[in-house]
Amino acid sequence: MNRIAIMQPYLFPYLGYFQLIHSVDTFVLYDNLKYIHKGWVNRNRLLQVNGPPFYFNIPVPKRNLSKMKIKDIKLKDDSWKRKLLINIYQNYKRSEYFEEVFPVLERIILYKTDSLSRLNKTSIINISTFLKIETDIIADPAFDMRLEDKLNVDASNLLNVFPEIELETPTRMVVRVIALCKELMAHTYINPIGGVELYPKEDFKRNKIDILFLKMKDIQYRQNSINFHPGLSIIDVLMNCGKAGTKELLNEYTLV
Repeated sequence: MNRIAIMQPYLFPYLGYFQLIHSVDTFVLYDNLKYIHKGWVNRNRLLQVNGPPFYFNIPVPKRNLSKMKIKDIKLKDDSWKRKLLINIYQNYKRSEYFEEVFPVLERIILYKTDSLSRLNKTSIINISTFLKIETDIIADPAFDMRLEDKLNVDASNLLNVFPEIELETPTRMVVRVIALCKELMAHTYINPIGGVELYPKEDFKRNKIDILFLKMKDIQYRQNSINFHPGLSIIDVLMNCGKAGTKELLNEYTLV
């Protein structure tokens, strides 16, 4: 039974993102969506030594950003690369698995591209490979562009464009997911727990698709801090748990 998940390409996302990749057969990196200000596409959080978490970000042009799609956002320049590497070095150089992890991060950060989406996809694919996650990751932008062209109609016309989908009140969000499930011949769609209110199980059942929601267990690991801070970038997990320890944590979730 083919299980799929669909997510925007985030910047060095948190552990739960990689649990989601690990939980499915096919994972779609979907970047033909609008950029969300103060989301996780060009920023995330690390931990200061004996201090609170702090945000790191990749600068992008601010003009018309709210109207742009993720796939079209260009990196402003390369100045952020050295700063981020220094931040990682200064705050994690004493971490147990620094020598194992830092070269992987360095290769990703120094990857030459002017595309934010391509950089994020590269980071996600490379870390998944490092953790030996065997999921098939679809990162081809042409894959979702075809679908978005069809979705570019009034909500009242969605079911005319997608006659194979059965919904009482169609929304682009639900139609997009169900259409992808059908195209990939998936019988199960898995989404982070935050999507419970967005994706009614009845809509998926009507289309012969099971939908499950992934909820991380209450995970704690040793950090460079007195108090534990959850939800940080995967960088923090890798530095403190290493390849083997992080791989074990990939299974620490429940599906509801």
